[in-house]
Amino acid sequence: MSNMRGGNKYSGYTIIEVLIVLAISSFMFVIASQFISGKAADTSFRTGVNEMASRIQDAIDQVSNGQYTDQQVACSVVGSDLTFTANSGSQGNSQDCIFIGKYFAFTAGDTKYPLYTIAGKTVNDGSYLSANPQIISQFTYKNVIPQGLKPTTSTGFGFAQSLGSYSSGSYSSGAQSLKIVTNDPVVPSVNSLTLTEVVASTYPFICLTDGTRSGKITIGENSSVSVTTKIYVSNNSCN
Repeated sequence: MSNMRGGNKYSGYTIIEVLIVLAISSFMFVIASQFISGKAADTSFRTGVNEMASRIQDAIDQVSNGQYTDQQVACSVVGSDLTFTANSGSQGNSQDCIFIGKYFAFTAGDTKYPLYTIAGKTVNDGSYLSANPQIISQFTYKNVIPQGLKPTTSTGFGFAQSLGSYSSGSYSSGAQSLKIVTNDPVVPSVNSLTLTEVVASTYPFICLTDGTRSGKITIGENSSVSVTTKIYVSNNSCN
């Protein structure tokens, strides 16, 4: 009698085959994770740039509509200095003072920025210089740039109502208009500002980065007081 031993067969994977499958699976997981992470970072970046642009547009609308603050503030003028007292007096009752606008100041590498509210003396020549624009410290707010983005350079810009001028007791200028202004230095170091109206082709902008890509927010590029954005996905500058 012969002993037949060829009938038993084993099925399954060898250790080497299992290791190969695990290696391929791990590689595909890493690739997928990087893709998803990259998409999430890009979405986060674009969201941050667009939100910052929206904040700037909101400031434009507020100045245009005269919505500087809903708090009461009293203003008094002594010589060339303005004194503001919050939670006192009534809006619009100070004939010596006038709200002028709002001003953004960004410092390179800083994720926070101040938004200033500006007032000045009532003038009769329509000049910002004569109005001696000053910051209302009670209405200065420190804000955080969305998504932790940072400016690549220090820059500042604001929005101001044109100042009416008088002649023989009557207005000699037309209706008020909104102006884009800058200040020197771009980030005010003192209370007093030297506002200069922006001329065509020198529109201010802010360049924001997350260290990988950058976004440029330009004010007035289309010859109006409005905001436009442009995304640079291959570098961290806005050149």
